[in-house]
Amino acid sequence: MGYSIFVFPTERVALFRFQGIMTADQGLAAFQDYLKHDNFDPSFTMLTDARNVVDVDAKFLDILAKVSSLKPVLQKFQAGALSVILVEHMGPFGMARMLGHVLNMFCEIELRVASTLHEIQLMPELSHLDIPGLLGDKRQKPGASASPSCATVPTKVSSPKVKHPCYAWRRRTTL
Repeated sequence: MGYSIFVFPTERVALFRFQGIMTADQGLAAFQDYLKHDNFDPSFTMLTDARNVVDVDAKFLDILAKVSSLKPVLQKFQAGALSVILVEHMGPFGMARMLGHVLNMFCEIELRVASTLHEIQLMPELSHLDIPGLLGDKRQKPGASASPSCATVPTKVSSPKVKHPCYAWRRRTTL
């Protein structure tokens, strides 16, 4: 299972993409990599594309331990910080909801779980964004832009799914 992180400074969005079977360690590693990113900003919306996550290999105590280890850093996130997780499978959906409850114990990040792009587009805080474009989603509405504006700098890592210029970082892990 691997993950990638893309930061869109103009849109004020950090995009996380996961696939396969996800673990609490990988979720922690991705978040820590975002915290170290040159363009990290705690006010950016964190958007997670977990549609290709088929299962989560983590228990409640795993998630609780990982989140509690981040308590000092989570204080950087003020009220109004938003994280949205897009999932298509029931297992990851339930684990994302559990993560939201755990986060509520430690910080002000509001975590929302959505099962469709339409749900995300209906969120008032995100309605101005081209969500399908940010996700590189080929199922977007006809006539919608497939290339959102973002920082025009060389990518650190290119991704075949997301072809627009932005700050990107990818880590591949194997089971």
